Amino acid sequence: MFQKFTKVVTNKYFNLSLIILSYLFLALAFRFFVIKENSFYPIYALAPLFFSLAIIFLNVLFIKVLPKIGRIIYYLLTVIINTIFIAVQYFHYQILGSYFTISEIFLSKEGLTYLYIIPKLINYKLFIIIIIFLIILFLSLLSLLKSPRTKLSLKSTFLTIGLIILCHLLGLASLLIFNNNEKPGSKLSPFYNYVHLEVPNRSIQSIGIMEYNIHDIIHFISRKLMGEKELKIYEEDVLEFMERNKPETNAYTGLFKNKNLIYIMLESGDDWLITEEYMPTLTKLKEEGLNFTNRYSPFFYGGYTFNAEFAANTGLYLTTDFNASSNNYFPYSLPNLFKNAGYTVNSFHMNAPSFYERGKYHLTFGYSNYYGDYNTPKYKEQGYNYVNDEAWLDNPETANLLIPKNQKFMSFLITYSMHLPYINNELCDAALRNGEITYNDYSELELKCLHYLSTKSDLMLSKLLAKLEEDNIIDNTVIIIFADHDTYGFSDKEYLAQVKHTKNIYLQQKTPLIIWSKNLEHQDIDTLMDTADLVPTIANLFGLDFNPRNYLSTDVFSQNHAPYVYFQYGNELKADGTYIDNSYAENAPLMLKYNEYLLKTDYYRKE
Repeated sequence: MFQKFTKVVTNKYFNLSLIILSYLFLALAFRFFVIKENSFYPIYALAPLFFSLAIIFLNVLFIKVLPKIGRIIYYLLTVIINTIFIAVQYFHYQILGSYFTISEIFLSKEGLTYLYIIPKLINYKLFIIIIIFLIILFLSLLSLLKSPRTKLSLKSTFLTIGLIILCHLLGLASLLIFNNNEKPGSKLSPFYNYVHLEVPNRSIQSIGIMEYNIHDIIHFISRKLMGEKELKIYEEDVLEFMERNKPETNAYTGLFKNKNLIYIMLESGDDWLITEEYMPTLTKLKEEGLNFTNRYSPFFYGGYTFNAEFAANTGLYLTTDFNASSNNYFPYSLPNLFKNAGYTVNSFHMNAPSFYERGKYHLTFGYSNYYGDYNTPKYKEQGYNYVNDEAWLDNPETANLLIPKNQKFMSFLITYSMHLPYINNELCDAALRNGEITYNDYSELELKCLHYLSTKSDLMLSKLLAKLEEDNIIDNTVIIIFADHDTYGFSDKEYLAQVKHTKNIYLQQKTPLIIWSKNLEHQDIDTLMDTADLVPTIANLFGLDFNPRNYLSTDVFSQNHAPYVYFQYGNELKADGTYIDNSYAENAPLMLKYNEYLLKTDYYRKE
């Protein structure tokens, strides 16, 4: 029996079939298990299969020409790399609703915060797929180990090369024939999404996961090599666009002139969390101040949180990779405008300066100091745990830095308590141990933990108001609170769609913006705006010396305010509530390129 099994395993055709099957199984499993619900290109389309076979035959060619040890190492490496890429794409899509691009590899450390969600995504179907794949992989390795190395003939080599070329050509032909009834140059055509990786979700459906990964790497390298050259064509258009933002005054100009600013970016501070029960202080500020009901926090690159803080300080979005602008010059950033007006400007966050390179970036933004690295044993031994936002006000040392005396100041605080993961975190675990959180069913736990975490951020706000009263500067201080992003990491997506009133992940990016000052007349402002608009809006409110022509973003109270919000892949939302896919959007694709031009060329340094 064993001899028969060995004979089968060492058969060169069986060996070849197993190798092909192991690669193909990965590609097909991803297609039918992961993207089955997507509708851009049918899952039974032939193009992704042909492209996958071309890559598989290329791998077979390398395996067959290498010596025995070399082919085993090559086979293992390529299978492991493919498996890792496919696993990352699967979990990335399940958690964030989009696919991973190679430029995000610089944020892999930050991505580890989502690990707790992964066990919830492993269901019985995925488990069966993993078991089947491991069996195929085991048999393939056994076959490679046991079978003698056969030298690939010249005829077989040319035949394999021919198959590689044929499969690739058949893939291209399939894209052109089965083209969604679109012209090849249309953004809705599969061929366009083969050439351009503007929308990874579409490209993966059109060409398959293996071909996409190769294209993504090639595009990443080519963008690095091209640098700013390819963007030069937008130079005149960018300048013409910004010239439209004419200087003006309006009813809100100088409303807060010479007042202090406490600028708070509220981690995961989604609109549905602001309730009297869990966040009474923020509810009070919302009901007393300017409440912006139609503000969006679109995500581009650089991590959801950092993406927002970048936009809220520079008026630009990270529409390119994370490291593209850490050394740029931003003379018209919000902290620089306040600094020019004689303010003390500092930023605060519990995390280390190395995380998201904040220690470097915040100085680039124009802050005099980045006060971070507070989540250390030194402070915990003193009884201050900065995972809990209350610690900023509980500790006199940081409270006095945040609210300096006898000087005009702008303090930018990034909160932390509501940070992902919403369960299995330090605060929630402690609350479970001491009975502050109780639950009947595990499915309730994440929601209860998130509400509990929101109370910690709210208590910080309560203590902040008390400190301002104590220092007798509450009448001369403005508090601006905005969420960095929606609660995209909440694992119950059906519940999230219910409380956000939409399943569209872009429209779910509507988040709070509240501007509060004592005795300010309450208003609900429904003007469509996004995070980048904060910079010129705040500059106008404080009567700062700024030129609107230096920004792509606009003052929300201005007559020149843009009547749209744009998103990561060139899709946009108009002021009348119309959501437009990137295939038909007029403004968003240009705004993405303009952003990229200003960042990659370090435009403001060259003025």
